[in-house]
Amino acid sequence: MTEKTSAAIDTFLIKYPRLKFTLAKQARQVRNELFFEEQQEAGNYEALLAFLEDNRASLQENSPELVPKLEEAVVKSFVKKYPAPSMRSLFALMNRYPRLSPFMDESMAKLVDRNPFVYLFEDQLRLIDNNYIPKTIQALYPYYACYGTPKAFERFYTHFPKMIDSVNYRNDFALAREVPIFRSSMSVEDYVQYIKKAGPSHRSFQAIQLLSQGLIQKQDWAALSAKISEYESYYQTPDPTLKGFREIVNAAAETVISSSFGDQVNTIDAEYSPVVTVDGQTVYFCRLVNGLENIYTAQKEGDKWGTAMPIKRFNSASNEAPLAVSADGNSLILFLNGQVMISEKHAKGWTQPMPFFTARQKSVWQGGTTISADEKVVIFAARRPDRVGLTDEDNTDLYISYRLPDDSWSRPQNLGTTINTPWEDRSPFLHPDMRTLYFSSSGHPGLGGLDVYKTTRIGDTWTEWSEPINLGKSINTAANDWGYKVSTDGTEAYFAKQIKNKKEEIYSLLLPDRARPQQLATIAGELLSLEGKPLNFSIIVEDMETGEPAGEIKPDPVTGKFFISLPLGKLYSYRVQEDGYYPISNNIDLREQTNQVSQLENIIVPSLVEMVDNNMAIPLKNLFFETAKFTIKPTSFKELERLAKLITEQALIVEISGHTDNVGSPAYNKELSQNRAEATRKFFIEQGIPATQIIAKGFGLDQPTATNETEEGRAQNRRVEIRFKLSAESNR
Repeated sequence: MTEKTSAAIDTFLIKYPRLKFTLAKQARQVRNELFFEEQQEAGNYEALLAFLEDNRASLQENSPELVPKLEEAVVKSFVKKYPAPSMRSLFALMNRYPRLSPFMDESMAKLVDRNPFVYLFEDQLRLIDNNYIPKTIQALYPYYACYGTPKAFERFYTHFPKMIDSVNYRNDFALAREVPIFRSSMSVEDYVQYIKKAGPSHRSFQAIQLLSQGLIQKQDWAALSAKISEYESYYQTPDPTLKGFREIVNAAAETVISSSFGDQVNTIDAEYSPVVTVDGQTVYFCRLVNGLENIYTAQKEGDKWGTAMPIKRFNSASNEAPLAVSADGNSLILFLNGQVMISEKHAKGWTQPMPFFTARQKSVWQGGTTISADEKVVIFAARRPDRVGLTDEDNTDLYISYRLPDDSWSRPQNLGTTINTPWEDRSPFLHPDMRTLYFSSSGHPGLGGLDVYKTTRIGDTWTEWSEPINLGKSINTAANDWGYKVSTDGTEAYFAKQIKNKKEEIYSLLLPDRARPQQLATIAGELLSLEGKPLNFSIIVEDMETGEPAGEIKPDPVTGKFFISLPLGKLYSYRVQEDGYYPISNNIDLREQTNQVSQLENIIVPSLVEMVDNNMAIPLKNLFFETAKFTIKPTSFKELERLAKLITEQALIVEISGHTDNVGSPAYNKELSQNRAEATRKFFIEQGIPATQIIAKGFGLDQPTATNETEEGRAQNRRVEIRFKLSAESNR
């Protein structure tokens, strides 16, 4: 054997299976050493791990001295191959090879920076020698120190006693014991001395916020700005949080007009937690009467709100408060006796509330919840083990969960440190544009307590968000500001305002431009039968260019009214879906739109029987051709494929008629309309429909449905229509 490789020895061992035991063992030892050298040089993590785990018993017998080397090589190759590993994979590797934790220390420290879920690290590292992972513990320490309380430092000592001398533990803990809480008896000088000693830190900033309350209430911004400069002089290094505070204070004042929802909604009792439907016509809110929370609703009457009425289903001996309503207005998410529930609106009223999440997604606590306009994503505030910082009662984070194909929800995912802080982050509201998120936080630069912030989703994922923007000193106060919901057109925010004696009332305010979400398109109308009766069929919305679903809307089960909100920048189709009915469809092109678009459209849906009996011709509004040509654009394919399936299932005879406007000669238009009808017929035939079932005819400009004097009229006249007839074999 001249080739000295592990593969050559494998071949040798297979060729000579009856070697003496000692010779075979020597061959396997050499083979193992060669394989180790080859894979180590290649840095092949998967191959090294598989070899180690699949041959551990053989290695222990033939090459025991190689096992620890292989384990070390596995770990080193892993951290090299995966510079930003997931928490799960890195924890699994550490559990498998705890003695090799020093080789994972740097990766683990970087993981802390990305996902500072302190509780999970405490649980993972409890059996790991502190000395193995100094970088990891040093990365964790700021998430204890930022609270500045004895309790937080004692917790650090409990978990990492050997590491207190590697961080500033002793000095920080001494200051925490000196000022364990901010007391009302503390003088201004007491606060100033604490700020000087604490340096740039969140607790130091909290002290500055407390000192600033009087000037904030007086709105003496010039004096407060001067004070902030004084506080900054106490620090040896810049403090980004204090800088953010100064920027809020120094920003130009904005005119913000707020108004009450009126006496028809607000009473001598407390009203709060307003939730307004996307069409702006219905409000749900909580009213507190004799210590019991119940849900009420009111309808818009002109520019005012009508008399609020209790909802029977949500007026019980339980505490109930609304959290969110779906875009179609038919699903209400509510807080019921400490649990998030959901109820569906039917013709006879609201259903019995059911748990929104299953036990698989259960949190220690869950509160404010918001659902995307397409009902595919839910964002909520919760206390879970994977929250930023310590698992303190006052620490809540925002999480996201995705709707799965079986209509259940995925395991919640922390929204990350751009939004979440080691303090309270709560009351999310995802605007119908599905890009703008409003929430409240005590952890970002603000005026005090909870401030309201706005962040925007980056790209097409749900895990990247822009740096939160404080809504400013004209909206936020030194108290707690939370629970803001924003109208679909982005002009108004709805919230509960504390009036007196801890009593709250529901108000709205006009948002300044910078606080508004992106512009939207809205489509409103009624879904009706040929006889004018309301229908409760699904309206399916899709991105025509990608074919991806963009939402499913259910009209009001009593009135048939529907409201669709769509982000700008895309070409959408929407169609009615119900067995036995024609899938009436249309489109809205928002690719070039930059301003708000509002469209009113009643959708009349005939049954297939009605179409046949009435010889109805329906234009194919989602059928597009190249300009002045008869080549069908790919954006039309999905719509035509659905129609072909319907024609096949119902064994229908199809008449396709092509029509044009009056631009060009009659002969030209006749030919173009015939070619377009024929192109549509050809597409159906290619979908498997027999040619004998389809008739195509072009009428040119002879049968206009609108005037040719306007572009809008001409657009309506340029159309391909479809009629259905039953075949002789069909049963009606």
